[in-house]
Amino acid sequence: MWSLLLAAVGQVWTVDDDGPADFATIGEAVEAAADGDSILVRAGLFGSWAIDGKSLSVFFEPGAVSGVVAVTDLARSQRLLLQGMTASGRLILGSCAGNVWLEDCAINAFAACGITNCESVVIVDSTIDSDVASLPFLPSPGAVVSNSTVHVYDSTFRGAVGVGGSHALFCDEGLADGGHGMRVDSGFVFASGCTFEGGPGGFGDDQGLLFNGEGTDGGAGIELQVGATLELVACQLIGGPAGAGTPGCADGMEGLPLEDHGGTVAQSRGVARALVGPGVLREGDVADLVFAGEAGDFVFGLASTSASPLAVPGFVGPLHVNFPWALVSLGALPPGGQLLVQLPIGDLPPGVLFLTRYLQPVMVASSGAPFYLGAPAAFTVLDGSF
Repeated sequence: MWSLLLAAVGQVWTVDDDGPADFATIGEAVEAAADGDSILVRAGLFGSWAIDGKSLSVFFEPGAVSGVVAVTDLARSQRLLLQGMTASGRLILGSCAGNVWLEDCAINAFAACGITNCESVVIVDSTIDSDVASLPFLPSPGAVVSNSTVHVYDSTFRGAVGVGGSHALFCDEGLADGGHGMRVDSGFVFASGCTFEGGPGGFGDDQGLLFNGEGTDGGAGIELQVGATLELVACQLIGGPAGAGTPGCADGMEGLPLEDHGGTVAQSRGVARALVGPGVLREGDVADLVFAGEAGDFVFGLASTSASPLAVPGFVGPLHVNFPWALVSLGALPPGGQLLVQLPIGDLPPGVLFLTRYLQPVMVASSGAPFYLGAPAAFTVLDGSF
């Protein structure tokens, strides 16, 4: 299962803002990198950067970005793997035919994530959190999906705090409701084991000047527009709390868990199936792979060197690992519902600087049905020199 090799050998570029490395900024590394290369970002604080029409892997260990990150115009044969990034600027994904994969990322910004005209976006084990609504006082969703196919796993999406009324002797209307955890304008979203939380409504005197104002409404966990499609497996949807008005002024309304304006929704409860991977390791390390589900599930592990989503009839969830793949039987989940598999990492072949595998669990309920394709994980081994 673990011996698959990459078809192509790429370079690894290092980035460090205050130490020896190939580059001091991520943008310089992106410009120098060729299709199929990897960028390793050391600890530090970095500004905005963008990828346009280039296939790359970008790993943070850890590093933080204070500006906007944009990924655009990936061709169908190209892909982006982004792991471990913390960002206080927006993430913009646009016009990507190739696969975009985010894992173990945390984004906190106004209108934190926008996904437009993308054919395959995968978000795993991440937090996308919109901060307080800002000028022009528009509600700020955690993520907005437009004309895209998005698969999210074990992640949290939060809308921004709203802005209440103020600067009035009498009851001033609020300026912005709480943001939605996610807004789906068009396209398809599949989510497993995720939390979508609307932002709180604004308080009636958010400016703190002791003027009278009305509270604003909390945001919805998810807002779904007409024609969009949403499929949820073991997800939690939470409406944001209402914003309180100042004494004598109206409170806002509590947000809905799901605000559906005419989309298509399928929801199932139960337990989310998942694989938690180790992220980025070096030669000689030990990889901890944690398979999680319902006690008694029979577990198989799939591994491949490439990924794109495929609906499989009779299974809950899409298949993400591409053929050819390796399949290993791992037995049943113990009473706690988790199985730890420890994998010693050997040396990479000569001339190979990194190796990425995409892993996904296949779990069969103890009753024999249904079959689950759980949350996947990307797993990269770097040469020990890095």
